[in-house]
Amino acid sequence: MKTIKILKLLVITISFCVLNSCDSDDSVTVKRNEVKVNANSFEVTNATLFDDGTYNGITEFELLLTGSGITIASNRDINGHGGFLTLTLFSNEQTGLAEGDYSYDNQNSLGFILNRGGYILDYDASLGDGQTGSVDIESGDISVTVENSQYTITIDLTDELGNNVTGYYNGDITILD
Repeated sequence: MKTIKILKLLVITISFCVLNSCDSDDSVTVKRNEVKVNANSFEVTNATLFDDGTYNGITEFELLLTGSGITIASNRDINGHGGFLTLTLFSNEQTGLAEGDYSYDNQNSLGFILNRGGYILDYDASLGDGQTGSVDIESGDISVTVENSQYTITIDLTDELGNNVTGYYNGDITILD
């Protein structure tokens, strides 16, 4: 009888330990392809990289991360309605962005530099040049990794209004000249 009580107590103790070890922290968080400015955000559905030329082994690229309502023409015209982020990056790679951390510096054009940037959360091409809402990037960093032609870009920037501009993108980048 005493043995049965001890076994029951042992089973209850083991069950309690096993159930407590299953925690919601064990779940994997999937990052969304998005750009976020404070409480506002847009899902990034397309990434386009324009090659602006190579000088002394450093290539200047313009990276555009756009939402689903925006299309980018090969002549760089932005069409549609939605959000986009544009960044000018200097890379020591000539065929695409090199892996590394790009820090904001608008006085320099050396490799691994984020030279300038800006965003509009509610762009409307039908307004033409009368567009409002463009906000410049003033500081921060982006991180780029590349695996099997898939880019992962992590964004941690501050705009001219002092807002945090954060984001993440994982996927293909269309590269245009």
